Amino acid sequence: MKVCYLISAVSSDNTGRGGHYESLKILAESIYENGLDVEIVSLGDIFPPTFGNTSVKVRFIQFKKSDSLIQYIKKVADEIYDISPNVIHSFDNKSYFFARLANVKIKCKLVLTKPGGPNPKLFFPRCNDLIVFSQENFAFFKSRSRYKDVNVHYLPNRAKKILCDDLRIREIKELYDISGKVILRIARICDSYKESFIQLINLVNGLNDQGFSCTAVIIGFIQDQHVYDEIIALDCKYLRVVTEERYTKNASALIDLCDYFLGTGRGVFEAALLNKLVFTTISSSRYPVIIDEDNIDELQHNNFSPRSILKNRTEASSKEFLSSVIQILSDEIKLNEKRKYILSVAKQRFDISSVMDSYMEIYLNCFPFKRNLIFDIILNSLVVLKVYALLKLSKNKKAKA
Repeated sequence: MKVCYLISAVSSDNTGRGGHYESLKILAESIYENGLDVEIVSLGDIFPPTFGNTSVKVRFIQFKKSDSLIQYIKKVADEIYDISPNVIHSFDNKSYFFARLANVKIKCKLVLTKPGGPNPKLFFPRCNDLIVFSQENFAFFKSRSRYKDVNVHYLPNRAKKILCDDLRIREIKELYDISGKVILRIARICDSYKESFIQLINLVNGLNDQGFSCTAVIIGFIQDQHVYDEIIALDCKYLRVVTEERYTKNASALIDLCDYFLGTGRGVFEAALLNKLVFTTISSSRYPVIIDEDNIDELQHNNFSPRSILKNRTEASSKEFLSSVIQILSDEIKLNEKRKYILSVAKQRFDISSVMDSYMEIYLNCFPFKRNLIFDIILNSLVVLKVYALLKLSKNKKAKA
C-alpha cells in the first residue's frame, strides 16, 4: 500500500510552521517504519522547515509567481498521478481540494485530518473518513447532520520520544547566560499564543518574588512582530527569548534545556515523554496550571489548547497559587510523582506507536471518493481560490515595490 500525505503552506494563509506539520511528519515516518510506501507532498509557496529533516521522501510542488491556479492544479495532479497512491491523506482543507481533483483520475481512497484548532464556523469539506485530534472537534462533527455520512475517527494528537540536541542546548545556555532551573515555552511568537507567553512571564516573576529562583525561556519564530515587541516591552529580567532560525528549526529537540515545560497541543506530549513536569495554558487565567490527574481529561478535550477552560477550578490568590507550585517544585517526591503520572499517561494515550493499528485499519477500510458532492467541491474551491488569489496579489505588489 502506498500513502501520499498532502499538506499546504501558503504565505497568504500561514508561515509553514506549526504543530500540524510536525504531526504529519511523525505520522508519515511511523507509517513508513511499519512497512508502507510513503511520500509527503507539500503544496504552496513555502517549504515547511520541519520537512527538511525526515527519513520520508518529500516533494515540494511550489506555486510560482507565473502560475495560474489552473496551471498549478494541473501541476499538482500530474505529480500525484506520478506517485500513484492507494490513499491520499490530507492535513488541511486546501490540500484536500487538490486531492479531490486528482482523484477523479486515479480513483484512490481519501482521508482528511483536522489537526486540532477550534470547531469550524463556516465551511469545512465533507469526506468519507475524517480524523480529528480533539474531543471538541469529534463532538462537533458527530452532532452535525451535514456530516452524518462521514466516518469521524477520534485519534488524539500523537508524538514520539524526541532525541535532544545537546550541542544546541549548550550553545543557548552560553549565548543567553542561562543557569539554574528553567521553564521552557516553544511556540511561534504570534497572537494565538500571546496569552501563554504572558502567563509564563507572570509565573516566572511570581516564583522568583516568592524566593524560588528560575528562568523562563521562549524559543520561537517571530510570526507577529507586535507580539514579540509586547513581550520584550514587559522587561522581565528572568526571561530569555530565542528567535534565531538555528534554534527555532526543530526546536522540540531543545526540550532538555528545561526542568519544567509550558506546553500546548503536541508539545505537552513531547515534553511528557522526556519526563518533564508540564504546565499548560488555560483561558482567562493569570497563570498556567500543572497538568495532573485532576485536570488532564478536561484539558485533553480541547487538545491542550490555550482555549481550554477548567470549569470547576477556583482561582486561588496569587500568593496561594505560587506557594502551591513551589511546594511541588521544591519537593523531589511530589515532583517525581507529577512527572511519573504525566509520563505514564503520555505513553498510554499519546505515543504514536499506540495508534499504528488504528491508522492501518482506516487506510485499509476507508472508501473511495464520493462523486455526488459537487456543491461541496465548489465551496472547497472558493477557499483555495481566496488563499491563492491573495498570494498572487501579494507577489505582484512585491514585484512592483
